[in-house]
Amino acid sequence: MVRHARSRRNTDGMHQRGATKSTLGSSVAVIIVIALLTAVSVGAQTPIPQLALWEANMRSYGQLACEYLGQPHSFDEYLTEVYYDAERAFQQVAEYTGDGAWLTCAQRAAAIYRDQYVMGAPCWGGGFGCVPGIGTSPTASRWITSGQATPRREMR
Repeated sequence: MVRHARSRRNTDGMHQRGATKSTLGSSVAVIIVIALLTAVSVGAQTPIPQLALWEANMRSYGQLACEYLGQPHSFDEYLTEVYYDAERAFQQVAEYTGDGAWLTCAQRAAAIYRDQYVMGAPCWGGGFGCVPGIGTSPTASRWITSGQATPRREMR
């Protein structure tokens, strides 16, 4: 059985269904008051558990990965270390720490994944055999943040 909203006559004799402006306005006001009363101040929030450990691991394991990319290895060994997201991960570490030295690590990762793997991939007619994701993050984000011309060529 379908129930209909109660109707009532408005001033010109027509039936009106549902909520009025005054009931909607008071409902919104009540919701806002409840939200303000239940909001937790920033200072009272629980700290992130083991944040210091996470930051230490980010730095130490990130440094190990960066140093690995600076040493001589086979292309396959490099590729397993960087995959598609190492460049962006190093960029995020640079943003988080405020240390631009991490951008050197990001450049090393880009030189392996973008320059050797993606740009060296064979593409046959109709895109068959092309590496998916050309022009997506982190390549596009590098172009957006730095204005480098290389990713623009990749996004065509």
